[in-house]
Amino acid sequence: MSDAAPGEERTSAAERHERLAADERAQRLIGTVHGTIVSASVLAVSGGVSSTLEAVEAGAYVLATVIVFWVAHGWGHALGFRAAGMPEHGFFKCLRDQLPIVESVIPPLVAMGLAEAVGASADDAIDLAIWVCVGQLGLLGVGVARREGLPPHRVLTTALGCASLGMVMVALKAIVH
Repeated sequence: MSDAAPGEERTSAAERHERLAADERAQRLIGTVHGTIVSASVLAVSGGVSSTLEAVEAGAYVLATVIVFWVAHGWGHALGFRAAGMPEHGFFKCLRDQLPIVESVIPPLVAMGLAEAVGASADDAIDLAIWVCVGQLGLLGVGVARREGLPPHRVLTTALGCASLGMVMVALKAIVH
């Protein structure tokens, strides 16, 4: 007698492990995309709101917003898992699983800090950080397309499609500014 539901094949432990690893990679990518877009949007708005805003202040706004988003995301996941009868996915485990949201803010903030350290204006440093977000999204697209084994022209279109999300933030900054 089989434990599998009718029409469903039994999966081996190795297949289940592979599936869990793939799900974890997908969740990390999702968190990175979310964090990058939140970062770019906060940078776009903060860079356009005030000509007196310092890059350090914009960076603090980005970091604070991303942390609040991360906590809310972790809480939402934990609550959803509890509702689904999976309490082993507690709040702190969900926060750990959603850490890519926070990690995604590192490249744009480092770029912004370095730009300001070499004498760039706050607005130029913020612009650079937004462009780093655009590049980050494009590189995520390249990684996914290459993993799928797509031909070079499809890798390029996937990268451009992903980067276009960041370009929306560039346009938002231009509109707000």
